[in-house]
Amino acid sequence: MSRIHSFIKASILFAVLISCGCESDSSASSVVPEEECTDSCQPDSKRCGTDGVEICVKPDEGCPDWQLDSKCKSGTHCNEESLKCEADEEPPKECEVSCEDGSKRCGVDGIEICKKVDDECFDWQLDKACEGDTHCDSDKFECVEEDVEDPPGECSDVCEENVKQCGENGVEICKKQENGCLEWATEKPCDDGTLCDAEKLDCVAGCAEICEEDKKIRCSEDNELEECKPNANGCAEWSVLKDCGDLACSVEKADCIKDCTPECTKDEKKCDGNGIATCIDPDNDGCTVWDAPAACADNQSCEGAKCIDKCTSDPDCTKEGATKTTFTSISTCKKTAEGCLKWENTLTCNGGEKISGGKCVKVCGNNCDPFSIVLLPDPQEYTRYVDSKGNKSPSTKDGLPNTDIFADQLKWISERKKEKNIKAVIHLGDITDTNNAHAWKLVDNTYAKYFDTKGNSDLAYILAPGNHDFLQCKSNDSAVDSCHYARKSNFSTYFKSKRYNDTQKKWFGGYYKDKNDTKTNSYITFTAGGIDFMVIALEYAPRKEVIDWANKLIIDSEAKREKEGKPAYKVIIETHAYISPRSCLKNPNPNTDGYYTGGYSSVDDARKKALGGSALGGKEMYDQLTSRHNNIILVVNGHHCGSYFRLNKGKSGNVFGELIVDYQCENGYVKKYKKEKDCDHSHHNGGAGIGLLRMLHFDPAKMTITAKTHSTLGEAKFKNKDKRMYCNSEKVDVNGKEVALYPKDYSQKPDFNIDSKHPSTKNHTFTVTGLDFVTPIKHVYK
Repeated sequence: MSRIHSFIKASILFAVLISCGCESDSSASSVVPEEECTDSCQPDSKRCGTDGVEICVKPDEGCPDWQLDSKCKSGTHCNEESLKCEADEEPPKECEVSCEDGSKRCGVDGIEICKKVDDECFDWQLDKACEGDTHCDSDKFECVEEDVEDPPGECSDVCEENVKQCGENGVEICKKQENGCLEWATEKPCDDGTLCDAEKLDCVAGCAEICEEDKKIRCSEDNELEECKPNANGCAEWSVLKDCGDLACSVEKADCIKDCTPECTKDEKKCDGNGIATCIDPDNDGCTVWDAPAACADNQSCEGAKCIDKCTSDPDCTKEGATKTTFTSISTCKKTAEGCLKWENTLTCNGGEKISGGKCVKVCGNNCDPFSIVLLPDPQEYTRYVDSKGNKSPSTKDGLPNTDIFADQLKWISERKKEKNIKAVIHLGDITDTNNAHAWKLVDNTYAKYFDTKGNSDLAYILAPGNHDFLQCKSNDSAVDSCHYARKSNFSTYFKSKRYNDTQKKWFGGYYKDKNDTKTNSYITFTAGGIDFMVIALEYAPRKEVIDWANKLIIDSEAKREKEGKPAYKVIIETHAYISPRSCLKNPNPNTDGYYTGGYSSVDDARKKALGGSALGGKEMYDQLTSRHNNIILVVNGHHCGSYFRLNKGKSGNVFGELIVDYQCENGYVKKYKKEKDCDHSHHNGGAGIGLLRMLHFDPAKMTITAKTHSTLGEAKFKNKDKRMYCNSEKVDVNGKEVALYPKDYSQKPDFNIDSKHPSTKNHTFTVTGLDFVTPIKHVYK
C-alpha cells in the first residue's frame, strides 16, 4: 500500500511541476523514501514461505520485499528455527493389532505368543506348533492329545437346530436325536422325477440322476451290462441291457465275453529259447496267449526279442562302407568276421591337426606364425599418484612419475602389436589403488589413447577388477586403511558398453547383467593361428551367481558351435585372486595347496563378508568352474607378489595351466632412470613394478607356450644376495617392523630361483609343452 501512496504523491508533484512550467531536476531521486516503506521487510532477513526459504531483497527502486531463496524438494519442508530445508518426518506407525508382551493364546496351528514385530508393534506369533493328534489347551497353553471319542453323555452337534438343506434323498432338517445331539434327518423325500431345490428347500420337478456323457455303457457291481437312457419321466438313468452271469462284462466290447486272464499284450514279442514268440489273440476275445516261437538262424541268438548276429553292431553303423568324421579322425563302417558292423578308425590326426577335405592338416593352416597374449599385472602403484587436475606426483623413492610407467606399458604394447603379433591383452586387476575417480580417469584416458584408436581397435583387451577396485573411500585422497569394501566399483563407469560400440571391436562378447548393472564380469573372443579363443574375466572373489553365469556362457556357446559344426573354444579364465604364494612350494599338491581363500586373517574374512556372502575363493572356483569344462586351457591371476606356473587336471582328465603374476613389489634398477635400488617388499615404494609385464607366446605349429617377462622401461637389473628378482625371505621389514611373509604352517620355502640380472629364468622365462591349446575337441561339462 505504501508503494501506491508514494506513486500517487510522485505523480501529483510531477503534474504540479509541469503545470508551473518548471523543468524537472534530473538530479532529483525517484527512489521511494525508506520512511514510506512501512509494511516492508528487513533486507537480508529470512523466513519460511509456502515453497521453501524466503529472503528479504531490497531492489534499486521501491521497497524491500520477500523473494524465494531456496525451494524445498519433495519430501522436505522449511524448518522455522534453522530456516533450512529438512526431511519430513515419517508419521509413527499405527499398530493394528495390540496385545500384551509375553501373553499367550491358542491359535489355529498351536500356541501363540505376543511379541514385538520389526521393533515397532506387538502382534501374535506362533510360539509352538501342535503336531499330530494334539491341540492347544486354552487353560494350560500346552499341546495335549485329541479326544478319540466323546465322553459318555456328550456328543458333537453337526448342524444348527431347525436349519434345512438338500440331502441325497430329499429335504433334510437339523433335529435333536435320541442321543441328544443335533443331526441331519430327512424331512421330505423327493419322489422319482423330482429333486431337491437348494434355494427353495423343496422337491421340484427334475432329474435326480444324469448319466455321464462319456459313459453310455457301464458294467454294474452285479456283473450286468447297463446302458444310459431316458426313463418314463424323461430323466437319464442306467438300464440293464444284459446279465452277464458266468461271462465277463466288457465295456470295450459292449458285451458279455469269455472270462480269462490275458497272458500278454497283443503283438508283444519275447525271446523263447533261441527263437521269438509273439503274443496273439486267437478268438479275438481279449484272451491273449504266447504262440510257438519262431527259431533264429544257427549263427544268430535271440536278444531283446530280436534275432541278431552273435556279436553286437555299433548302433549307428548300419551300412558297410559308410564313413563318419570327427574333428580329428575318420572312421569307416566295416563288417567283422562274426558278421557285425563296427566303426574302425581309418585316419587319426596327430596333436595340432584337424580333418579337412578328408585328410589331416595343421589347424593353423597358412597362419602358423606364433602369436602373443599380454598379461598386465596389478598397476595400482602406477595409477595411484594423480590428483583431481590430472597432475602426476613423483614416486617417494626414485623420483619416477608412476603414472608414466602405466602409460609406457600400454604404449609399449601398442607399438609392438604387429612385431610380436599381439592378439589380446588381459588386465589382471587392482587397476587402481583406492577406486578413486582420478585414477580411473587416468586409466580411461590411457586405454583410449593407445588401445581405442583406429589403428589398434582390433586389439582385444579385457579387465578383471581386483580387491582394490572395490574399495569405498570417504574421498578421492583417502588412504587404503581408511576405506571399506562393497560390491560396487567405478570400473562400471568407464568400461561400459559404449566403449566397445565400434565396428572393429567385434571381439567384445558382453557382460554378466545383474540388477545393479555392475559390468564387472565380461568376456571376449578372438581367433589366432586358426584357433578360436574365449577369455572370461571374473570379479575379485566372484559371487556364486557369477560362477553360474560363466558356466552357462560356456555351455550355451559350445552348444551353438556344435550345431554349426565348429570345435569348442579354447577358454582362458582370468580373475584377480585364484592361486596364491603357497602354489610356490617346491612340491605343491594342486588339489590342496595354493588356492586363494581370502582367509589369511580376520581382515580378509570381513572383506569377503562385505563383498557378499557368496564371495568365492580359488578352490571354490576350481570345484565349481575351472575343473568342469574340458576346453579351459589356462587360468591367470595377480594379487600376490611374484610369479608361478603349474599344470592341473580337470574332471574330464584334461590338463590346463594355472599362472600367477604380480610385479608390484619389485623395485629394481632401470637404466632409463636414477640409480640402482635393492630389492624391496614395500607395497608403496616408488616405481613399484618397474614396468614389468608377462608375455605369453603361443606357437600353434609346435603346440608350445613360452612365457617371458619384459620391462617396458628398459633393461632391468637387480641387486640382492640371493640373486632373485622376487625377495622370498621368511620375514620382511615393513615400516621398521619385522613381519612374516607367509603363514606359519608353510613347511617349505617358495621355490622362485630367479636370476638377478635379467628375468629370463625358471619362473619368468619357461616353455610349456604339455598344454594342448590347438587340437580341436568337442565340449564336455561335468
